[in-house]
Amino acid sequence: MEQSKLTLKDIFLLIAPVFIGVISLLMWWYELRQIIGIRGFGWLQEPLRSIYFISFLIVLAFILPLRIELKMPIGWTLFYILLLYGASLGTYFLVKQIFYTLYTKGLIGGDHKIITLSIWKLLATVMLLSAIYFIPMRHFHKNTDGLHVLTIMIAMISVIPASLICIEQIPLWSRETAFIDAVKLGYPIFWMPIFLGSFSTAAVKEWI
Repeated sequence: MEQSKLTLKDIFLLIAPVFIGVISLLMWWYELRQIIGIRGFGWLQEPLRSIYFISFLIVLAFILPLRIELKMPIGWTLFYILLLYGASLGTYFLVKQIFYTLYTKGLIGGDHKIITLSIWKLLATVMLLSAIYFIPMRHFHKNTDGLHVLTIMIAMISVIPASLICIEQIPLWSRETAFIDAVKLGYPIFWMPIFLGSFSTAAVKEWI
């Protein structure tokens, strides 16, 4: 049986998340280095304005394949963009606070209860966000397996090892290689739209 070839539309849907990841990373770098600064953990408590637009771009990377391949109506597209945007933004601020507590009171302070609680909080947050991201896919792709909620979770969690590999290989201005340093360099910001956008494309094309 002859394998189907990638169309220009397929190539666009696969390249778009990478482009979005690069734009998000550049925005993060600019604000963190030029406006706020990267010394210590103080940046975790600063209000990063770029995250409002970055969160929108991440949602766009996920929704774009649904809109193009599944012909999602404009009204529903806007509704789900707002839903996922609000969920993503809320998750960002929640995770940011969890990480701040984890590193300042858990890892640095040596409080093992804080470390354990923080890990469970992060896992629960990822599970909830994955379920929310699955809603529009289930709505317009009836054949989508419910287990894809786990696939979305894997896509989100995969950001961690991918970011750690990046900081090991490309540490840039960082002297440390812990995950918090990878976050400071914006690597999760780079990988999140790539993983979510690629998964969304693969799911609607029924490649997975």
